[in-house]
Amino acid sequence: MLGAYAGQWIKLFNVAGGDYRQLGLKDRLGQMDDGARLALLAGNGNLVKRPFVIGPKILLVGFDEGIWSEAVAKSAE
Repeated sequence: MLGAYAGQWIKLFNVAGGDYRQLGLKDRLGQMDDGARLALLAGNGNLVKRPFVIGPKILLVGFDEGIWSEAVAKSAE
C-alpha cells in the first residue's frame, strides 16, 4: 500500500501520544506486518501523526512549512 515507502510506516504513528504508549507499541510495531499496522492506524485516529500526505513522489508527515513547500513543488514537476 505504501509502495516505495514501505518500511517507513513508523513515520505515520504519533509516537508522542498517550495511546501509543498505553498500547505498548514501541516494542510491538516491529513485529507486526503492514496490514496490522495499518489496521491500528485506521482503528484509532489518536495513533495517526498529522498532517501527512503520501503520493507517488512524496511522503510528508508532521508539519514544517519549508520542507512541505519544497517537497510539494518537487512532486509537481
